[in-house]
Amino acid sequence: RDALLQKLQNLGQWDDSRKNIDNSLLLIDAELAAVFDKNRHQQPFAVAKEDLVKISNLEEQLNSAIAEVDKQKEWLKEKLPGRENDLDALHDELQWKRDNVHQLHDELAKEVDEGDRLAATYNHLLPEVTHLEQQIVLLKSQADADPAAIAQLKCKVNEVEEKINALAAATNEKTSKLTAVPEAIDSDGLKQRVKNAVELLDEQEQNIAAKLELVTLSSEFATQISELNEVLKQANEVDADPNIDQHTLTGSLDRLKAAADVVKSLNDIHDKIDPTTPSGEELKGSSMEALSKADEELKNTTAALQDKLDHLNEFAPLAEEVAAQIAQIRKCVEESDSDVASLEAALAAVNALDSKVAELKNLTGVLTPLRAPSEAAADIEKTVNELKTTIDHTINEVNEAK
Repeated sequence: RDALLQKLQNLGQWDDSRKNIDNSLLLIDAELAAVFDKNRHQQPFAVAKEDLVKISNLEEQLNSAIAEVDKQKEWLKEKLPGRENDLDALHDELQWKRDNVHQLHDELAKEVDEGDRLAATYNHLLPEVTHLEQQIVLLKSQADADPAAIAQLKCKVNEVEEKINALAAATNEKTSKLTAVPEAIDSDGLKQRVKNAVELLDEQEQNIAAKLELVTLSSEFATQISELNEVLKQANEVDADPNIDQHTLTGSLDRLKAAADVVKSLNDIHDKIDPTTPSGEELKGSSMEALSKADEELKNTTAALQDKLDHLNEFAPLAEEVAAQIAQIRKCVEESDSDVASLEAALAAVNALDSKVAELKNLTGVLTPLRAPSEAAADIEKTVNELKTTIDHTINEVNEAK
């Protein structure tokens, strides 16, 4: 009789464990489907970098799931011999998914690394072009510009143009099966800035004032839009980081809100550009396009981070509330002195937590790829299920002993 009761308890425990495994895999499968569906097509570079973090996190989750299945197989081998084979198909399926995720991660990481190198080259060229513009503006502002100095700057122009052309060629040759070219790279914009600067070098005295202003405004706009794009890049990295907390999110949001002043300054620069010359008209159009794109991204990124912070602030107190209720129920069970009515009341209280556990799990979906809420929700769900099993078995034992 005791052996039969023990086997029934083991079967009940295995049934609960299998449900926990299946439930934990539902979220993983949903994330897998979303990631692989997106990567059937080329993604914007910023999105691909975010996906790379998600894919790495998914691979970790699958490895953890495989380890948990292996652990359960060992438990079954000991407690329910012959049933360990029940998990063979699931184990093979998880390994297959993990291998496919690993392959996608490697392919995506290769393209992202390539894009990052191109972006680094572009970022090194930006201050070089700005310095060149400033040198030319300074030289042409003088009443009698030294011809030798002009010739020296033209040599520098040729060097910079070669670097820009090399970047443009490398950008065109980039592997782009999964990722597009990094959004910040604008080789054509650099070429236009150098072209304007060269025109200023060659400009006759009567036309210098207008050209000086155009090159100066172009340089100022490029410097500030670069600063704004750097703030956006850092904010997107925060959004994709699975380990960030409320403090980090708040700091990033503060920087995004401060960037609104940069947008205002960029609008002021744009308004000063005279479109009555071909170069001025082109700068007016390209600067408006860059400004509109950055302004839209600023609004979208700010909204995304604010939404994440709001949900994180909602998750934390709810998780604390459920943890406190679990602790109170455990205390009631310990003090029940095997009273069936008290135990049944405790079981009802645990069952009542299901809706809050579901709410926590829903919030973790919104908070993807944050790791801490996902792990906390999984731990709470596991604790609730184990507590249900413990109380239920205790009630059965008490009833059997009567």
